[in-house]
Amino acid sequence: MDDSNWTDRAPEPPSWVELLTLMVHGPDSEPTLRGAIRSWHGDQETTEQLGWVAYSGEPPPVFTGSRPSIGQQQAAAPIRVWRDGPRLRIEESDGTLNLIVGDTTCWQFDRDHDTPVASPRTALRYAGNGTGLLARRDPAGFAGDDFTRPTGPVGGTTFLGRPAWTVELAPPAHKPHPMQLVVDAETGIVLQQRNDGFGTVDEWVEFIVGDKFDPALFVWDGRTRSPDEETAELEAEWEADLAGRRQWFSENVTAAPLRVELDLTVLVHEYNEATGAFEASLGEPGMGMLARRPRSDAVWELGWAQTQHRWRTTRWDWALTFYHDEPAPQSIEALKRQLGAD
Repeated sequence: MDDSNWTDRAPEPPSWVELLTLMVHGPDSEPTLRGAIRSWHGDQETTEQLGWVAYSGEPPPVFTGSRPSIGQQQAAAPIRVWRDGPRLRIEESDGTLNLIVGDTTCWQFDRDHDTPVASPRTALRYAGNGTGLLARRDPAGFAGDDFTRPTGPVGGTTFLGRPAWTVELAPPAHKPHPMQLVVDAETGIVLQQRNDGFGTVDEWVEFIVGDKFDPALFVWDGRTRSPDEETAELEAEWEADLAGRRQWFSENVTAAPLRVELDLTVLVHEYNEATGAFEASLGEPGMGMLARRPRSDAVWELGWAQTQHRWRTTRWDWALTFYHDEPAPQSIEALKRQLGAD
């Protein structure tokens, strides 16, 4: 960044610790923010695809990044944002609602439905398409070595006409390029996050501090769907798509079941030399599981999602499961014969 816009009376740049404190804690009074954010990869705007995990009993995470239509990849044009403390509003560049976060509820919108999904605000995650710039930096994120140590002193610049600080952060050992930050001098908000080596940029393209907002910006009074309803809809769409593909194959190729013989590789995970018990994966990648133990009337808990076949010989108890496609009954019987009748 060019420092030529700084006046002779510009303050000395802060130390790294002082800048980090500003990014994490901000000024004494948290200001309102509004503007526009975009995310670039090289010369192309990007749409970031976010995976997620929700533990039992928890709602799926609600990401602040823009949501394209289901199954479609769209360029992520600059999105418009309003933030007032924990409350948030995000719109796409054409004014389409993307996300509203109120005091207790998140309303997440997409182009495929007329009603948003309502989730508790605790499900909110600042991530996706540059929207991580909306949040203050988490101090825990600087506890390791992943872009946590500056390569040199903090510098000064102007960005969007505002005084700002610049710093470059060294990469961890497994990453090749450093990261560059431009931090607003007043608020401590990161205005631009770049990785010049990879050509990636998340940045504010409009940044306005201190406006007073209408509380109605952060409320949705219309109809809503629940996360469970959304999940059921997605599963129904998936099943309908699979059924359509199967029907096409049946009508255009063959309706007869396809049967083939396979040589199954065996990967033994554990075995007991003394008793002969074992547990193994079948096929590459793992198509199923096979296990045996000395014959016993004791409960046999394998921890498998399901056990489709169990049988007993004079010496052994056997268990067999297949994860997806079930072989024909004659194939199962042939496999049992190969394993022996003793």
